[in-house]
Amino acid sequence: MSQMSDVNNSKKDYVKYSKKESEVLAKTPDAFSLFLNSALEFAAKQSQILIGLLIIALLAGVAYGFYDSVNNRKEMALQEKYAAAEKEQIEKERQFEESERQNLLPKEAKSSANLKAASGDLEKDYGTVVKQYSEVVSQAPQSRAARMAAIKASDLLLRYKQGEEALKIISQVSENLKNDLTSQLAFFQKANVQAQNGHCSEAVKTWEKITSTKSAAFLHKEAKLRMGLCYETMNDKSKAEQLFTEAAKSDEKSEFGPAKDAEKYLRLLRITQGEG
Repeated sequence: MSQMSDVNNSKKDYVKYSKKESEVLAKTPDAFSLFLNSALEFAAKQSQILIGLLIIALLAGVAYGFYDSVNNRKEMALQEKYAAAEKEQIEKERQFEESERQNLLPKEAKSSANLKAASGDLEKDYGTVVKQYSEVVSQAPQSRAARMAAIKASDLLLRYKQGEEALKIISQVSENLKNDLTSQLAFFQKANVQAQNGHCSEAVKTWEKITSTKSAAFLHKEAKLRMGLCYETMNDKSKAEQLFTEAAKSDEKSEFGPAKDAEKYLRLLRITQGEG
C-alpha cells in the first residue's frame, strides 16, 4: 500500500510545462540548471517506486517459481532476514506518514497516539534497519536476497544524503548483470546512485548495460530517459536529444511514465537550442 501511495503522490507532483513556462526556463540558465538537477532527483524517485513495485511483484507472485526452485537453506534464511528488516522499515514509514497526516488535522481531530515523526537522522529514524540489510548483503552478495536488501538500503541512504555509502552497498551486488530480475533491478539502482552522486558518465555506462540486455526490456525506456538527463548535465545536447526521442516513442496511451517525461524534456531541450 505504501508503494501505491507513493505512485499517487508522484502523479500529483508531476508538472506539465506549457510552452510559455518552458521558454522561461530556457531563457534562464540557472533556473534550467536547477530544473535538470530536480529532474534527476525526480527520476530517481520514480525509479525507486518502480523498483519497489517490482520487488513486491517478485515476492507476491513471480517469486513462487523462485521459492519452489530454492532448496538452499542459506538463501531461505537470508530471505527471512531481508523480510524482517523490510517489515520493520515499512512499520516505521507507516508511523512517519501517519504523523505527517496528523499534523495536517485540526487539534481536536488529532489522534492521542504518540506517533514518531521523521527527524532527518537515519539512525534515529530507522534504527538498525540499514545494518540488517547490510548483514544480508555481506553474508552472500550474489544471492537474490542480498540484491533486494542492497536496493532497499541504498534507497534509504540516498534519502538521507549518504550517497557514497549507498554506492558502496549497491556495488557489492551489481558486479555482473544477469538475466535475473533482481540483478537487473540492482544494476538499475546502481546507475541511479551514481547519477545522484554526480557521476553521470559512470551512470550512463551502467544504464547502457541495461539497454543492451533484451531480458531487461521493461527498464529500457526508464534507462534511456535517465541517460538523456545525464547527457544534458554533461552538456552533450545531441546525445540527450537522441535518447529523449527514443524514450518518447511509445504505443502506450498513458498520461504518465517515461515516454511522457521524455517528451517534456525533449521539448525543453529543443527550446534551449532555439528550435521552438
